[in-house]
Amino acid sequence: MARMVNEEELKHHFIEATGLNWHYVEMGRGEPVVLLHGLPESWYSWRYQIPALAEHFRVIAPDLKGYGQSVKRDGDYSMPGVIRELTALLDAMGLDRYRLAGHDWGGLIASFLAVSDAERIVGYCHMSTPTLRYDPKMAPHHRQFRENPEQVIRLMKNAEQFIHGVYQSSCLKGVNAISEEELARAIEEAGYPGVAEALPRYFRDSVGAEGVNTMERWGKMTFPVRFIYPDHDPRQPLDYVRPGLEEAVPGFESFVVINDSGHFSIWEQPDQVNRAMLEFFLGS
Repeated sequence: MARMVNEEELKHHFIEATGLNWHYVEMGRGEPVVLLHGLPESWYSWRYQIPALAEHFRVIAPDLKGYGQSVKRDGDYSMPGVIRELTALLDAMGLDRYRLAGHDWGGLIASFLAVSDAERIVGYCHMSTPTLRYDPKMAPHHRQFRENPEQVIRLMKNAEQFIHGVYQSSCLKGVNAISEEELARAIEEAGYPGVAEALPRYFRDSVGAEGVNTMERWGKMTFPVRFIYPDHDPRQPLDYVRPGLEEAVPGFESFVVINDSGHFSIWEQPDQVNRAMLEFFLGS
């Protein structure tokens, strides 16, 4: 059974890079693995992966800009800006080479970071995010975030209701897929002051996910890439994300299906996800 992280084992860090204050957690020793979480989460979404990976690696899980305890002020939330700032953060940490994984919106960001920082990437796990094509119907909340930010902010300010809604609609077992303790902590992480206002800025400053999932980007991934996807994701069904990846991604290593899971496979089926990540990262 996958073990949830004991927070007393973690090191919490606050670091400044390009004038921005970041929060990240760290556990373990060895070669670094960087984990980028999705929306509307924080480092805590990797609570089952951190201890498993830390048995072999130095695991680093930041709160992305706008989330958790990291910076939430207004500014450049475009993809180029976000990648530039994340690269500076990793530079400030002194990382020469690292393994990378991203889930949900963190997967979108991670895929751009991997291409931009390809010389430092040892291997990349892409999880629960569009691959070669984008259909707005699969993610109607993207349009809502972009066109009605004030409405989204009002919804997110009720963090309990917002988190309940996200998990109920995304998990195979709905909100019952998470314990009361985990749910309370997820609500706490989403309820930090400024999170509700910050997250719509990602959509404000981008042209939408339909403009950033390009064949050109995937064609630059010459490093090993493993795709890890659940079998019951309402937003990323397998027949939507799977076709064409071998031909489009030079570094394609494998496509791993996580059974009996909805969108948040990293904690709906942590044992399967941990095996898939460890097998890949230990072999890369």
